[in-house]
Amino acid sequence: MVKTSEQIKSLKWMGEISEVTPWLLLSGARVVRPSRLKECGVTTVINVTTELPQIYIDGIQVLTIRINDSQSENIKHIFHEISDKLLKLKLKRETVLVHCVAGVSRSPTIILSYLVKHEGFSLQEAFFRLKKIRPIVRPNTNFFRQLIEFEKEVRGTSSVKVIRIPDSNINIPDVFEEEIRKIVRCRSWTDMIKERSNISNQFS
Repeated sequence: MVKTSEQIKSLKWMGEISEVTPWLLLSGARVVRPSRLKECGVTTVINVTTELPQIYIDGIQVLTIRINDSQSENIKHIFHEISDKLLKLKLKRETVLVHCVAGVSRSPTIILSYLVKHEGFSLQEAFFRLKKIRPIVRPNTNFFRQLIEFEKEVRGTSSVKVIRIPDSNINIPDVFEEEIRKIVRCRSWTDMIKERSNISNQFS
């Protein structure tokens, strides 16, 4: 099957380490290799997958938090704990890599919780910051709902809301709205029907 340009871009980014701050990095699993980690000065790795086994790397602390990338996974209860852990690692001058399988949903969700709680960003600001650094970032809608509640708890208000795509049963965070408009703009009705199915898979 021929890959689309978007799929090619996604594959490229899945093989990249993205620098959120000089000490906080984000990636998928493909780059979690001792040589690459040492090249980037990583001292702590946080694995937020269920699919990947526990790994051991000489000279690097590895923490594992088991998270399923699903519409039923409840992770809000760990946001305080993990964001506080990241702050402690920052204060110890550690260089931290947070990764999931692709660096698209789970690891960005964890980093967003940290940015909202400890770096003064609204959830909207934090998301667009990550999106600029790593364009494939796209936490699933379930995780975004929990981040919205977390932001309300931490900041007293929410900068993101979940909306419904017109003429569909697909709910998305409003920060995805422009991306979806670009996808469906100038498409034929047949293409749009097909695209809705793709969007549902991408944003669910």
